[in-house]
Amino acid sequence: MNIQFIGVSEVADYLKNDSVQFIDLRDAADYRRKHIRGAVSMPYDTFLQSYSALSRKKMYVLYCDRGATSVTAAAKMQSSGYKVYSLAGGINAFNK
Repeated sequence: MNIQFIGVSEVADYLKNDSVQFIDLRDAADYRRKHIRGAVSMPYDTFLQSYSALSRKKMYVLYCDRGATSVTAAAKMQSSGYKVYSLAGGINAFNK
């Protein structure tokens, strides 16, 4: 499986696209402290049970703190037929 990545410099372009949904995989407290505008909170511990309800017509960009969890989650989604990317470096890279 070959996971696709987007860089932090590409986030603004993806946010302009209505067919792209950002998903924050961190816990709710981390999401409340800082998140990408428009991202939905779907903590990883509930993600595995709920991602299959997401539309396969959209594209998803997943992120966590540093990127490791989002790569694992992206692989699961990709193997289920979703178009998905991981944010390289996670939220920590986004605000550097």
